[in-house]
Amino acid sequence: NEGSILPQLLHQTLHVRDFFDHPAHEQYDCIIGNPPCGSPKQQTKSSGELWLDAQRSAEAKKKRKYPEPPNRERSWPFIWKSLEHLSPQAPLALLLPSTGFFLNDVKASLVRLLDFARLSKLIDLSDLRRVLFKNASLPTSILHAQREEGRASHTFAYVCPKADINATRGDR
Repeated sequence: NEGSILPQLLHQTLHVRDFFDHPAHEQYDCIIGNPPCGSPKQQTKSSGELWLDAQRSAEAKKKRKYPEPPNRERSWPFIWKSLEHLSPQAPLALLLPSTGFFLNDVKASLVRLLDFARLSKLIDLSDLRRVLFKNASLPTSILHAQREEGRASHTFAYVCPKADINATRGDR
């Protein structure tokens, strides 16, 4: 369009479809996302859970198993699929529920994540939950990592900004 600053993105680099139907062979230089989160309320499996089941069947042969998401958390299959679509060394940035990282039964998923990714930063926005997202039902975090297979020893930044309740008051 005349006067547009950005190039046409829709159907070029932005795709509107179920991520779990996305062809496995397509690789990207960067993935940024805000996947669905929380435990599914229905008994039927989500598209992410169905994808994960299919991966487990195929992975039994490759011995590359993804753990069961804790509490059926819907964001974990999205993390795994994102890592499969990333080009080597490509960055990943996802807005995720903090509970997906800090529940007691998440250890297997975190350990496996380090097999496929190098974390650079985890920003825990839990204290800013109501400040940033007025109607948020879950606390959130931002995961920043890059695809890197093999568990090389590394450090990452854990950032947890604190809310100043007075900063949101309009009477100052």
